Amino acid sequence: MARQRIAVLGGGLGALSTVFHLTDQPDWVARYDITLYQQGWRLGGKCASGRDLRDGYGHRILEHGLHLFGGFYNYSFAMLRRCYETLGRPQGHPNRTVWDAFTGLDAIALMDRDKNANGDTVFDPWWINFEPAPGLPGEGFEPPTVTAMMQSLIRMVGVATGTVAHHQHHAKPDDGGFLEQALQMVEGLVLRIADDIADDLIRDLIAHIEAYATSTAAKAGDAVPSKTVDRMLMTVYLVQTVLWGMVEDDVLDNGFDPLDRYELKDWIRRHGLEVAKHYKRDVPDPKAAAEALANSPIVRCSYDYVFGYKDGDPGQPGQGAGTALRGFLRLAAGFRGHVFYTMRGGMGDVVIAPLYQELARRGVKFEFFSRVERLRPGEGDVIEAIEVGVQARTASGPYQPLIDVPLAGWPADAPLPCWPAQPQWDQLEDGQKLKAEGIDFEAPWSPVLETRTLLAGQDFDQIVLGIPVGELKRVCADLPPVKPKWQAMFDALGLTRTIALQLWFRRTNEDLGCDYPGRTLTGAAQPLSCWADMSHLLSRETWKAQERPQSIAYFCGQMRGPAAQDAAEAQAATDLAATLSRSWLMAEAATLWRAAGAGDIGIDPAVLYDPEDRAPDRRFEAQYWRANTTPSEMYVQYLPGSLKARLRAQESGFGNLFLCGDWTRNGLNAGAAESAVMSGVICARAIWGDHSPIAAEVDVLA
Repeated sequence: MARQRIAVLGGGLGALSTVFHLTDQPDWVARYDITLYQQGWRLGGKCASGRDLRDGYGHRILEHGLHLFGGFYNYSFAMLRRCYETLGRPQGHPNRTVWDAFTGLDAIALMDRDKNANGDTVFDPWWINFEPAPGLPGEGFEPPTVTAMMQSLIRMVGVATGTVAHHQHHAKPDDGGFLEQALQMVEGLVLRIADDIADDLIRDLIAHIEAYATSTAAKAGDAVPSKTVDRMLMTVYLVQTVLWGMVEDDVLDNGFDPLDRYELKDWIRRHGLEVAKHYKRDVPDPKAAAEALANSPIVRCSYDYVFGYKDGDPGQPGQGAGTALRGFLRLAAGFRGHVFYTMRGGMGDVVIAPLYQELARRGVKFEFFSRVERLRPGEGDVIEAIEVGVQARTASGPYQPLIDVPLAGWPADAPLPCWPAQPQWDQLEDGQKLKAEGIDFEAPWSPVLETRTLLAGQDFDQIVLGIPVGELKRVCADLPPVKPKWQAMFDALGLTRTIALQLWFRRTNEDLGCDYPGRTLTGAAQPLSCWADMSHLLSRETWKAQERPQSIAYFCGQMRGPAAQDAAEAQAATDLAATLSRSWLMAEAATLWRAAGAGDIGIDPAVLYDPEDRAPDRRFEAQYWRANTTPSEMYVQYLPGSLKARLRAQESGFGNLFLCGDWTRNGLNAGAAESAVMSGVICARAIWGDHSPIAAEVDVLA
């Protein structure tokens, strides 16, 4: 049997996952000849990162945004565990195993909003602490059952009421058997759903929860802060609403997908109103209560976490309820080990570089500086040609993309392989000329040297399409007239610009008066609504000056506006990102750093680390910000009603075209690394001819 020539278009996590799973089969070399075409000098797509190569800048990490892995990312961790094992890095390597490269995170903060004496909005952290769970992510693929999800919601009630009890100095509050009885009621609910008596049982369960919560609140007394009690009651109300809605909307029979026609807040309002009417005796206005629930910190933060506003506008919430609920419940009920995992390095270092090294070792070919321009459909529902723009040529041999970053305290013969933040110009023909011209190889408007045409049956037999959907509107412009479902997908999927900011400080977070060292928070003021202390990355950078950074902060959020269509629009977005970052710091920095002083950016600029030691009014220039605004950088949202327009790996309508990426229908259907990796698993299976769902595509009842 002739080897199938597979052209992989794009080097994001979906494409890399596809290739990894294709080549993880023992006979893959006899079956496939794989070439990956990637624009520019690095892989990773929206997960790419780079190292700053300027003298004095310590190989600092420059990201597209703030990246965390969830403890339910089983496909991602399984792939990376296998990758690290087969790559076989030597003893003493700083990131030898996955567990050297990731560390668990159990505490996050949701920023609650309040009014001060002047009537201004202020933010108050609401700490959420998760208990570690048994096992490690990647040890299995089965998602939590609907039963387990509902039981996890019940445990949230136990945690919330326990918080109140802790204020009364009860280390282990006596719940009078509440949890045991409520968990048993969930079991009964699932077992009896087929007998059509679930409505009575869910009413009993919600009433049981209400009685326990109100009793706990009544016992709290003056010793417990009123905000603690309010947060407990709001958490309980949300749990009741989700339980009620899951039964009323037949999630136990049909799974979460049918709920995607509803916007999440609308869904919460509708079911929250019914819960308030029937069970909240002390609530004078059920409609107002439901509205407050829909805008509560937990719900609001879920939007910030997934860039869930249309066009970055907080006044336009846009999450399909089914996808949002599934993701939230898998995160809270399905994690192994820790609820989140942070990376010890840039995402390019920890995730993308090992995948590249292992795939190259296996024999996959990489064509860097190859921008896909057009897919041309032919007769018989196949893609007959791929047009590829050659952006640059190497001076000698294949392009070698990685650099070795030596880390202090680690063996000299075990540096960390990383992606540079710019091409290695000395490897390119006319590299210094291209550098001087400021060519941006990751922009779709950058010039090409020539256009190659790859032909079906001659250069490729199958295509793996892993290019982000924003860019596909250009690359696949010829497909909608032939297959209208492509246009339906383009019209349905929402895209949004995002913004990222990174700051390096001359003082530790404790010295800056930060109350959240080592933590991650979300729900702060827009546009930089998510923040994390990333100071642990100092050990993965190479600062050598006597004075060096002592802490690092990462921010990310949404920016309003469409995708940039040319270099001028991209530069305008970058300038806007700088302006927004400055104004955000001016208004909000004191919330994070009480002892950082004052200045024209909300903090004393002297506390910012600047390798060039600029004047105070210019030290912000040494920090890093970016606007993710090119079509390929736009974040893919899951707007209400859009799920049905997503295409699975084998649903392109063309016999030789397979799809992967977080924009496909893959079971998670969200802009997340796990979604992209799952899409790659599905894509690889489709190429093998197996179209059956993978484990995490299915909502399992019990």
